[in-house]
Amino acid sequence: MSKKQTLVAGAIALAGLGAALPAAAEVTGNIGVASQYIFRGISFGDPQVSGGIDYAGDSGIYAGTWISSAGGEQEVDFYAGWANDVLDLGYLYYYFPDRSLGTEDAAEVYAGLNLGMLSLYAYYAPSGFFNVEDDEYVYVSGDVTFPLTDKASLTAHVGVNEIVGDAADAPGAESTFIDYGLTLGMGDLFIMVTATDFEQAISDENDPTFTVGYSWSFEDIL
Repeated sequence: MSKKQTLVAGAIALAGLGAALPAAAEVTGNIGVASQYIFRGISFGDPQVSGGIDYAGDSGIYAGTWISSAGGEQEVDFYAGWANDVLDLGYLYYYFPDRSLGTEDAAEVYAGLNLGMLSLYAYYAPSGFFNVEDDEYVYVSGDVTFPLTDKASLTAHVGVNEIVGDAADAPGAESTFIDYGLTLGMGDLFIMVTATDFEQAISDENDPTFTVGYSWSFEDIL
C-alpha cells in the first residue's frame, strides 16, 4: 500500500467475530477476493486477495491470523480474544512487513455485544496507520442479521470511523468516515456489497465494493 492507504486493513478478518462460538474447539480457514480494499469507511481502488486461519475453543478463547495483499504490499494481522453468547473482548494487531512503503504497524482493542440478531462493536486504536503523531481513532459498528432459510441469512451493516487525535485538526483533513453494506451468507459462502462516504479515494471513488468469501472447518477435510 502507499502511505495514503495505511488506514486500510482486514475487513474480512473481523467478519466472523460476532458469530456464536462452536460448542467444541474448532480450527477454520477462510479465503476472500474483493474488488476494492476497504476498511473503516475508507475505500481504495486496488483489488484485494486474502486468507486466514482461526481457532475457537470451548472455553470462549479464540485467536487467528489473516493475510492480505493489495497495492503491492502484504499485511499480516494477528488477533485474540474471549467471547460468550453475548460479550466479545479482544485485541487486533496489524503488521506490515515492508516498511519501505511508509505504512505503520497499528493495534486495536475492541468490545462487542451480540444480542440475538443485533451485534454492536467498538474499536479503539491508540495509534493509527498514518505515520503521523496523534492519529488515534475510534470505530463503532452495528450489524443486524435476518435469517432467510436454515443456511442462508442477510446481514445489514453500518459503521462510523472517527479520527479523534490531533491529526484530525490538520488543514483539509477528513476525520469522519462512514461505511455500510449488505452480506448474503449461504452456508460457508458469503457475498458482500459495501459502500462508503469517502470522497478522496485514489480511484473508483464511492463505487460499491464487492467481496466473495468462503470458509471451512479443517475437521471436515482431515
